[in-house]
Amino acid sequence: MRDHALSLHRRDDHAPLFMAQEVSRPLEPGSGLLTFPLLLGALGLLGTAAAMWSPWLGAVAFLLALLAFAWWLGGWGLFKAMFPAWLVLLTILPPPLKLDTRFALLLQEWATAGSSYLIALLGIPSLLTGLIIEIPGQRMLVEEACSGVNSILFHTRPIGSGHKKTKGMDGGF
Repeated sequence: MRDHALSLHRRDDHAPLFMAQEVSRPLEPGSGLLTFPLLLGALGLLGTAAAMWSPWLGAVAFLLALLAFAWWLGGWGLFKAMFPAWLVLLTILPPPLKLDTRFALLLQEWATAGSSYLIALLGIPSLLTGLIIEIPGQRMLVEEACSGVNSILFHTRPIGSGHKKTKGMDGGF
């Protein structure tokens, strides 16, 4: 009788990436020397999140617990295979302390100053008042949507997760 275990590698191009199939060796659990501190850290963060009423800190505790669970269940093999997906999950977590809002306002100010400079280069008289550019007969507000924060956060996701190009439409590597 052959051993069957969860395989993290494709056996052929037509099989799904995660499926029970015949493997030469099953996943080996990781040592408790790393599992225990990771779980202790996750529980500490969860307790702090509950005490501070912080959903953001609770999400961080959950992500740390996911890493601890991957290490405990499958050791280095599962940890390494799960890490890119974990990084993708990390990118959906907004930055703490409203740093994304501060960053958006900074980009908005830069966009306003840059636009005002370009308008001046074109020889159009303008007046810059905060985030409003006034030209003869018109007032223009540089909107928050123009700051590009969502685009920047979205486009950094492939960089942080070890994004690989695929060969074809089937998603094969």
